[in-house]
Amino acid sequence: MNHEDFLEDKAHSREELKFIINPQAKNGSCLKVWKKVEQMLKEENIPFSAARTEYQGHARELAKIYAEQAGGQRLYLVAVGGDGTVHEVMNGAVSHRNVTVGFIPGGSGNDFSRGFRIPKDPAESLKAILKGISHFFCKS
Repeated sequence: MNHEDFLEDKAHSREELKFIINPQAKNGSCLKVWKKVEQMLKEENIPFSAARTEYQGHARELAKIYAEQAGGQRLYLVAVGGDGTVHEVMNGAVSHRNVTVGFIPGGSGNDFSRGFRIPKDPAESLKAILKGISHFFCKS
């Protein structure tokens, strides 16, 4: 996995990659998904921050807070969980044009990811997100 473009651009910008994880998704199995993603991010030295949800509606609140704190700077929010988690993150970010939302499926149904052909494998989902971010930077 080569993400040098992303890392190079990150060194010269204030864009952020933030993960919102629902530890309750799929009866707690989502944490295994997150651990795999987190390990990959650390191995590739990709800067990120992460927060775990604590109650229903918390992902929406976190997304809104992060979007507002970004102050118009580009922000990448990645939901890690199920359909409800990504739904909440999108609702929290919807009115902020500076926010791009990604999704790593970790729920039990994952209808959203199937509908949008998001890879089921966490590593492949992360690769697709990072590739999309690099593509975005190359276009600007």
